[in-house]
This record gives sequence, structure tokens and C-alpha cells, in this order.
Amino acid sequence: MIEKSVKNKDELNDFLRDEKELFFTNLIICIQSAWEVGDSAVDIATFHIEETSTVMDIVITSDDWLESLNLALFYFENVENYEYCEEIKQTISKIDDDE
Repeated sequence: MIEKSVKNKDELNDFLRDEKELFFTNLIICIQSAWEVGDSAVDIATFHIEETSTVMDIVITSDDWLESLNLALFYFENVENYEYCEEIKQTISKIDDDE
């Protein structure tokens, strides 16, 4: 899980835009782990926004795992990281078969 303090929402948006590979890699690992142990939701990231003293959690429930993995697959296809593409496809297949 990613845990990060940011000054404001603009810095949060910058992080998400600039660190897509980190975000999607983390997403894949978290979903795989949650699926293997039978969890129904997974915490992907927590952001502490200093300016407003708020916390933003990104949590994905099992109902949205396949869609999230497809978004990750789309990202890794665009950056031509085919190793991750294969791993994502295998994970999608396992989850799909389990439903």
C-alpha cells in the first residue's frame, strides 16, 4: 500500500500523474494478495492532505478488481511493459475463473 503526505490536492494529482507505474504496480500486488487470502476489499493508497488536514483512502472492492486490473493492463500495454501485461492477464484469468 502507498502511504504519502502531500501539501494539497494539486500535489496529490501531480503524484498520481507522475507515478502511474508505481500506482499500478502497487494496485496489481495488492489485488493479487487480497484475492489469494480471500479478502473482499483492498487498500491501495492513503494520502494525508496537509492543507485541509484530511485523509484520502483509495480502496477497491472485489467487485471492481477486474476493471482496475484492466486499467493497469491498458497502462502497461501503452508503456510496452509486456512482462506486467502477462502477469495482469494471468491474474484476471484466475479471478475470472474463480467467480
